[in-house]
Amino acid sequence: MRKWFTCLFAGLWLFAVQSATAQCSFTGFGLKIENITATQGQQVCLDVTTQNFTNILGMQFSIHYNQAALTFNNVASINLNGLTAASFGTPQPGRITMTWNDPNLLGITHPNGTVIYELCFTVTGNTTSTVSFANTPTSIEVLDNNLNELPFNSCAGTVTVNGGGGGGADFSLDIESVTAPQGQQVCLNVATQGFTNILGMQFSIQYNSSVLSFVNVSNLNLNGLSAASFGNPSPGVITTTWNDPDGVGVTRPDGTVIFELCFTITGTTTSTVSFSNTPTSIEILNNALQQVPFNSTSGTVTVSGGGGGGSNNFSLDIESITAPQGQQVCLNVATQGFTNILGMQFSIQYNSSVLSFVNVSNLNLNGLSAASFGN
Repeated sequence: MRKWFTCLFAGLWLFAVQSATAQCSFTGFGLKIENITATQGQQVCLDVTTQNFTNILGMQFSIHYNQAALTFNNVASINLNGLTAASFGTPQPGRITMTWNDPNLLGITHPNGTVIYELCFTVTGNTTSTVSFANTPTSIEVLDNNLNELPFNSCAGTVTVNGGGGGGADFSLDIESVTAPQGQQVCLNVATQGFTNILGMQFSIQYNSSVLSFVNVSNLNLNGLSAASFGNPSPGVITTTWNDPDGVGVTRPDGTVIFELCFTITGTTTSTVSFSNTPTSIEILNNALQQVPFNSTSGTVTVSGGGGGGSNNFSLDIESITAPQGQQVCLNVATQGFTNILGMQFSIQYNSSVLSFVNVSNLNLNGLSAASFGN
């Protein structure tokens, strides 16, 4: 509090802190901190909302959090006359202090549920952290415009770290795996799981730039997603930012390919293509403005034909793919050493308990037609 305020009423303060119950209910003045589920590495912002915030002249308190699980970033969405970033302090990790007075000295009233600010953290650990109001190092004091000290009630918030893994209802983006020879251009499907009412997303994708050269994105299949949604700030890094232009949230069936990542294979070793939190952090938001835990499957580009005579040997290479049950997939069949070939015949075997053959497509050899194949 401002010095006049503290000196005038020093020794008069009593406080009552009511811990949050399972239902987080209380009567009287109080502040509530939001509960959030997030993934490790994600930035989250927790709403701090009001209850019975009537004719409040000033308040001060501390907030505790687990510094092994969270790193405090900043306050945001400040919505209280006279409250600024300078009202908050961070004397040590795990502690935030706050001091505020109504600059007009009249007392301020806000409806129940008003967000007066947000606490923003980066999730650094893999354990749940409580974010709660506390009496140290800055003691809890609340005063109304009649200079009455008010009991302080509160609901603590929690940041629960989602471990991901499994569950068809979980949001996930899955990158295809392919096998191809050096020098070939390949496009990796990026497919959805649990893509329900998604309002926006951003993330980075990393790959081995000594093996792959990024070409472009293709087959964009999400309203508002365009080539401009992607960046390639440095070799080995792709960034993506997308928002639903209609602002209502987009739903896609599991296995929907929403874009492809196309590379030229320049190296001779395998490269993983995986989602990453840098330089653009991973954030997924649904149409309830809730952070959605992010799960993913990395893809791999395996370079075929290594060792021995290499690319001079005749070879046909069938692509590898990862896909969910029920999805239709097409596997590329690519050539190596295909020189002066007059004819060929062979059989292809697959596990009929896992796969049902549909058709051949993208025929790209003079004289090769659907009639060339039998099943």
